Amino acid sequence: MTHSNRMLARLVAVAGAAMFAASAQAQVVTLFDGNAEARFDPDTQAGQDRWLVNGTNHMFQQWFWIRAGNDQFERSIDSLVKIAQQVTDTNTVEDPRPDTLSLGYREPGAARYEVYGTFTLRGGAPGQTLSDIMEVLTIKNISNAPLTFSFFQYADFDVNGTAAGDEGQILIGRIPQQWEGNAFITEAIETPAPSRWQIDNWPVIRNSLTDAAITNLNNNGGPVGPGDLAWSLQWDFTLAPGQEYIISKDKMIVPAPGAVGLLALAGIVGARRRR
Repeated sequence: MTHSNRMLARLVAVAGAAMFAASAQAQVVTLFDGNAEARFDPDTQAGQDRWLVNGTNHMFQQWFWIRAGNDQFERSIDSLVKIAQQVTDTNTVEDPRPDTLSLGYREPGAARYEVYGTFTLRGGAPGQTLSDIMEVLTIKNISNAPLTFSFFQYADFDVNGTAAGDEGQILIGRIPQQWEGNAFITEAIETPAPSRWQIDNWPVIRNSLTDAAITNLNNNGGPVGPGDLAWSLQWDFTLAPGQEYIISKDKMIVPAPGAVGLLALAGIVGARRRR
């Protein structure tokens, strides 16, 4: 399949699923900081569908799926009832543009749980292949009984703006890495470690999350590629009534692996946390 045909197939797959989830209040949000731009469609499965660094888009789709209790399939969080959406600027002096998106969702009907997410973008200086998104996901049991959960992060990067040619792996079950050419993408899971993980050729994982059946990732950490790759992380846990489960992590785009790129990234992360 040619690159253009593969991209068309991927767009059709995402758009087809998104048609059923879109609401009349759908609002696409774009965050900016330094040399970076990140776009989110919180009302469809497209989720985060853009992460530009120096004008190159490295992301096709990142979003989240959840399964609770005796559910027989996973559902994307956009299919829940959106109860909160806020865009803010957390570093006005350095860059007076919106850089943080906060979202909240509740299970429809007799709601048992809520899901909250905060995404904060940091970019580097013009010309640098350097950016960072800090993400905090919170799942809360709002029912009156203990509840089991499986929560999934799904990520489909197109490193350097192309679908094919990526290589990737998941180190020690908690550090996804994907690269092509001079760009290297990784994610640091601060807490807690995932229960399961998988990296595979597209669209294996996406199909499993959208097939109306129970999915458990297969712990394939690779390496895989070169090819059109996607990966997913799965957290399994039980919450008592009123209890929360918090996932904290950083996604990073840095130059091809090397100490210089990692040290520069550490500077961005440290500066963000001091503000």
